[in-house]
Amino acid sequence: MIIKDIKESNILTLERLKAYANIVDSGHDDELRAVLKSAAMRVAQYADVALLECTIEDIAYTGEMQMWMPPVVSFVVVDEDDEDITDRCKAVGNILRLRYMGVKKVTYTVKPEDATVEQYAPLVWQMAVAMWDGNTDEEQKVYRRIPADYVVH
Repeated sequence: MIIKDIKESNILTLERLKAYANIVDSGHDDELRAVLKSAAMRVAQYADVALLECTIEDIAYTGEMQMWMPPVVSFVVVDEDDEDITDRCKAVGNILRLRYMGVKKVTYTVKPEDATVEQYAPLVWQMAVAMWDGNTDEEQKVYRRIPADYVVH
């Protein structure tokens, strides 16, 4: 799985992180922005929910594939010959059903719901601060607080 084209959030903002962490200077804003994005993606992947809009590329080898970090708003499937076979595939929730065998490249976009982002925001702030401080023990504590009740199909 390759995650790319990660968009910034209008909820998980640098300003909100700095307020949470009581950081008043702007000397490290670029580094903090990178830590915030990384923290949001860690929490999103662990909880299996979209917190930042992004594009994910994956390979399907069987007739079904789980698409991670729902909700999925669009997908494109191409076969091993680079032929677009999207119209022969069907998404059921976050499961993609592929009608024939063979290796397929799946590219899909996930887009978070604001309520979900607000729900997970405190965990993102906690993870970002732990990462910024280099406190791996605290990072592990944050992971334990993340609801991870998804089912792998």
